[in-house]
Amino acid sequence: MSIKVELLADSFDLVRSQKEAFAKTFYSRLFVIYPQTANLLQETYMKRQEASLVAALATVISLLKKADNNQFVSVVQNLGKRHQGYGVKREHYWMVGNVLLSTLADFLGDRWTANLNDAWAEAYQAIVGLMYPISVNLDATVREHKERREDRVPV
Repeated sequence: MSIKVELLADSFDLVRSQKEAFAKTFYSRLFVIYPQTANLLQETYMKRQEASLVAALATVISLLKKADNNQFVSVVQNLGKRHQGYGVKREHYWMVGNVLLSTLADFLGDRWTANLNDAWAEAYQAIVGLMYPISVNLDATVREHKERREDRVPV
């Protein structure tokens, strides 16, 4: 699998102009669909957390564009260590992946294509593999969004 950096970067640029609304929608949706995740952030100032989400996505994409694999791996692994310190468990990653993809799809509207869905799903799976290196199976995330994509996007 190779990460389709330009697809990710171009689509993220479209979302970045709505970053506050995107992050607020992401967390609102996460807490409604997966209420067990709210406990992880109960003592967190949500405005800061929302900004951190967008900043993390921007950093990852920036590092991918630079093609600095060593720095990319280091940053993502450190992000994973911090998340483990917050109590994030293996099962939370697929929850976040599902919500991330559905929120991206909603914000990108007609621009969300099968190819873009696959690019984000595959990139997320690769990133989580670095963040949580113990055998993480995110096939359910990828499969669920392929099914949603097939319902939404003509192939």
